[in-house]
Amino acid sequence: MQNKQNCKDAWEICIWDKQEDECLAITASPTTPPPATPTPTDNPSSNPTAFPTSRPSSSPTLRPTLNPTKKPTRKPTRNPTARPTRNPTGGPTARRTPDPTSDPTTSPTPDPSTSPTIAPSVRPTDSPSVSPTLSIAPTDVPSTGPTETSSPSISISPTHSPTVSHYPTKAGYSYVRPKRNDLRFVPWNKLGRSLQLAASDQLRYTKETWDVMGSNPIEHLRWSDLSDEQKDAASELGYDDEVSWNCWMNHWESFSWKQLYTLELTPYLQSLGWDMRSWNAQYSDPPMVRRGKWRDLTVDQQRDATQLCHYKSSYDRLDVSSFGPGYAIAKPSDRFVPWEDVDDTLRVQLQQSMGYTELTWNVLRLAPVEQKGWFEFMYYEKDTATALGLDDASWDCWMNHYDSYGWSDLVRKGHDAHYAGLGWSEEAWDGAVDPPASEGKSWEDLTEVELMHAAALCYAQENWDRVDMTRNDGPFPFSKPVLRYTVWDALSDEQQLSAANVLLYEEGTWNDVGRADIEKRSWDDLTEYQKPYAVQLGLYQRTWDCFQNHYRATKWGELSEDVLNAAITLGWDTDSWSRWSGEPAVYDKKWNQLDRNERSAAYDLCHFDVTWPGNDFSINLANQYGNDPLENDAGRLVLRSILQVILAIGVAGFFV
Repeated sequence: MQNKQNCKDAWEICIWDKQEDECLAITASPTTPPPATPTPTDNPSSNPTAFPTSRPSSSPTLRPTLNPTKKPTRKPTRNPTARPTRNPTGGPTARRTPDPTSDPTTSPTPDPSTSPTIAPSVRPTDSPSVSPTLSIAPTDVPSTGPTETSSPSISISPTHSPTVSHYPTKAGYSYVRPKRNDLRFVPWNKLGRSLQLAASDQLRYTKETWDVMGSNPIEHLRWSDLSDEQKDAASELGYDDEVSWNCWMNHWESFSWKQLYTLELTPYLQSLGWDMRSWNAQYSDPPMVRRGKWRDLTVDQQRDATQLCHYKSSYDRLDVSSFGPGYAIAKPSDRFVPWEDVDDTLRVQLQQSMGYTELTWNVLRLAPVEQKGWFEFMYYEKDTATALGLDDASWDCWMNHYDSYGWSDLVRKGHDAHYAGLGWSEEAWDGAVDPPASEGKSWEDLTEVELMHAAALCYAQENWDRVDMTRNDGPFPFSKPVLRYTVWDALSDEQQLSAANVLLYEEGTWNDVGRADIEKRSWDDLTEYQKPYAVQLGLYQRTWDCFQNHYRATKWGELSEDVLNAAITLGWDTDSWSRWSGEPAVYDKKWNQLDRNERSAAYDLCHFDVTWPGNDFSINLANQYGNDPLENDAGRLVLRSILQVILAIGVAGFFV
């Protein structure tokens, strides 16, 4: 709406626009102009008018008025007064001044403005304000450049009530992704009963929602949304704090873009194609990259996704029982069962066409056939592998791990990047230099990056550590190699030839365990020609070093914690262990004279009555079932078995 107002120095009619607060057009007035305002007085009037004048005076008064008007004038004066008014107006003028003052005010206002400016200044001020203003929300548009100097003033005393923030301040903050929670990648059936209860009672997990990552609605909640009981249950499952849960369970999906910017996570999201608009509408409009699969990501994008606690299983929302933390191909579950649980028909097929034995099946990566790639198979081997649920891709990955490939083949198929992640190079692969340090590590000692690359090559804890699936009911760390403790005369002709011609045994050194020179060597000291024959006799690296050598050829500093503690219990130290001559005094005792702790330590070193030096070969394989069976472990086991049979027959006869 428009109306008429007086404007300019002449008496004219101005068409005034209230919305824009400016004069649109000027027309001459038909009336005669009023007389000019008289010259201003040197002293202000003691009684000012109740309302402001329609037009400002041509020259300002020399002194301010004693009582200013209650309301501001509609238009600012063209020239400001020489001195400021003693009491400023209660509200701002209707229009802002066209140009800012050249110099900043020497003293800021005591209270900050309640609302930030709509648009920031184009250029930053040369000097910071002495007392910065407080703002609840940042400006919509950031300034083009930072201030040249930091604020010079520092508060002398802290505030009475500190501010509370759920997120760290930017100053001195750098995002560090929390350690991976491996328990989340364990299938439901392998969780203990107490963990299953914690997951199901408070976090509402079932077998299906646990195994398929991202399928439980609880994973869409951040830590602060959980109840105290749910937080306790999450802690039992390995989530010790809010960062661990928000990253590994929620993957930061319930946080706004602004919050993630504060946490320095937006660069990783931008690498995956996200921006603020798509992230805040992530469930309805994800970027093209997120609509794809893990395999579609570049190496750099996969690395950035891991910073958001994603692996193949969580990114693609796969079944952890088949894909674990990110196996390239689903795990063939039938290959990871003990030999005794294999179907009888399939077991015969595995023996005849692939040469598996109970030992080479139960100890993963021990069978010679697993050193062959699919392209090296005969048709009958392919048929057996197919009956086992394997094809060319799954065999080469899960059974062979591409060991039969040349480095150029790895490069062509894209597997070289994962082996390089484990420290391999073309020279190491070809045997020109030593293998990388990762080859000597156990699964639990691998770094997180190495674990990711190992999983991509179809390694799990079982086949990386070559776990022995043979049932172990004895007191030893590993199942006792029965064939090695079979008397010489009971061996087949082929077995005797292997023991004599390759491992340099004879009947006496075979029956008197511990006398053969070859038993003073570790597995690594055997030749590549001798190792397959040792396997035929039921021995491999772990059982050879424990039962044959009792770790005596292993350096003191390389012993495992359990073995080291057992050696100390038996009286060994680093000096005596490094010498072959002389043994601790406990080794002079007979086996049946050892106390409970000494015998337990001896078991950890795979000793029993036949191998214990204190018996001085009075008990060996030939006489271990001698006149007094209660004097040795083997005799007691046989006697116990006989008593069990007699008892079973007696009970059956009673019911008949």
